[in-house]
Amino acid sequence: MLGCKGLAELKLTLIVARTTEQELAAFLPEGKPERLEKLAVAYLSKGDLQRLEISPGEHVKISSPAGWVVVKALEDPELPEGLIMIPKGFWASKLTPTELAEGSLLADRGIEVTVEKAEGPVSPPNF
Repeated sequence: MLGCKGLAELKLTLIVARTTEQELAAFLPEGKPERLEKLAVAYLSKGDLQRLEISPGEHVKISSPAGWVVVKALEDPELPEGLIMIPKGFWASKLTPTELAEGSLLADRGIEVTVEKAEGPVSPPNF
């Protein structure tokens, strides 16, 4: 899976958070399309979506030093520019480092990621 060469890419700061929709979707059976719809998403500001030249619902490739994923981009009008939020779960785990941060906590906030428009489907959950 590759991003679209020649199109805009942004460096953004990743935050991983729990959402009500994510909590409820986690109880759906594996393979249910609704589960993927609720969990394989990233929230961006309107300005960052415009800079990436994508519309809500299109796919983005998010890369970090730990790995990469392809998810559906959604707009969050309350999210400041420069941040990207992904719900806790498989897709967020693929982007976060496995080593512990200072204070023996997992480093799931403040990770610099590269975001670009993606070709192809959402990354399936596989370990």
